[in-house]
Amino acid sequence: MLKKSVLTVTVLIALLASGYLVFKARAAGVEIEFLNISPGQVLVLEVGESYTFETSVSADEVFLSALMISDEQFPGRGVSLNGSDIATQTDSALLTLTATGKNSTAELPGGLAPVALQVGVRYPGGIVFGDRVDFFIQVP
Repeated sequence: MLKKSVLTVTVLIALLASGYLVFKARAAGVEIEFLNISPGQVLVLEVGESYTFETSVSADEVFLSALMISDEQFPGRGVSLNGSDIATQTDSALLTLTATGKNSTAELPGGLAPVALQVGVRYPGGIVFGDRVDFFIQVP
């Protein structure tokens, strides 16, 4: 049973690496647009100030789910993000996540908290399309 699981994971990784799954989803006309953050941008928040990120997901076909999550290099230091947002059984969605300045990021390298937003759109048969934007948050 363990060998079968390892083989399944290995095949899935190989398919993802080859671009097969992403190609299939692109054929479905998936578009992911980060509406109010750009790659490399520095967002400055005061302690207690919040900012809501918005991402538009649209597709030519109904998808099973679209999920947006955050990825932080220093989780909980300087900034907190509210988890994830998901939409199911639709062909378009507006996904949101909120970041709040928690305390100063001055002690972090460069005084910045590296953050990323990741979005994945899932179709039947294990077909997945994803995108990511990396940026920084500074809390003075």
